[in-house]
Amino acid sequence: MVPFFAINVYQNEAQATALSAKLKALYPESQISLISDEGPSHLKTADKAGQWTERWLKAFIAQLAPQANVCIKVDPDVAAVKAVTEFPVADIFGPLMIFPDGASLVYGIAMGITRQAAQKILDSGLLRDAKYTAEGFTYVNSRGVRVSCQDLITADIIRRLNLKVAEWQDVHAHAKQPPRNPEQYAFINELLI
Repeated sequence: MVPFFAINVYQNEAQATALSAKLKALYPESQISLISDEGPSHLKTADKAGQWTERWLKAFIAQLAPQANVCIKVDPDVAAVKAVTEFPVADIFGPLMIFPDGASLVYGIAMGITRQAAQKILDSGLLRDAKYTAEGFTYVNSRGVRVSCQDLITADIIRRLNLKVAEWQDVHAHAKQPPRNPEQYAFINELLI
């Protein structure tokens, strides 16, 4: 399967460019889209709800290589270690956090979504729901700016649309724990290797 890659860029263009080159070497047939969130196109602010996610989902749907049925959204500070040949069978997959109430959150450095799930989310219009500008879906970042928490927004939309999620074992997303065997993962936080 040939995935489409979306890399959101905000004050980390050098990392994003290096990651793009590595992905191109691992996935020569894949289209890789670097999506700038700089200047007036900055959409991760609290008042923009899920528009940051909406932008990369639209890039996936509008891609020039429509044979890609899966989009992998990766953060620029990710080390791409090896190519993935099979993806989990789910609408959305990635590292999972399970809450006591059974709710799940796909989070972290790399996540995948099928074309059908991306289209369903876009068609729903939920990424622009004003509910996602409230405190429960935002946080104050290290620069003191209130921004949207796209992982929480996406998790709520997944629940609202009854999309299927799955754990993606190819991603090591633990922020402070280096992997014991880095070669077993496709994506690792580059700070850990």
